[in-house]
Amino acid sequence: MSPQESEEQLPNPEEASWKLIYTKQAQKDAKKLASSNLREKAEELLAVLE
Repeated sequence: MSPQESEEQLPNPEEASWKLIYTKQAQKDAKKLASSNLREKAEELLAVLE
């Protein structure tokens, strides 16, 4: 097998997709973030991940 054949093709980052799944604990944490005025920061981070 040649080196080219053994190399895995990595997915193009622009084609990769992610799905965020929110647990019950995350829902509880979201309430805490909202009450501590960190909601906007948390939403920005989630947008980056998505």
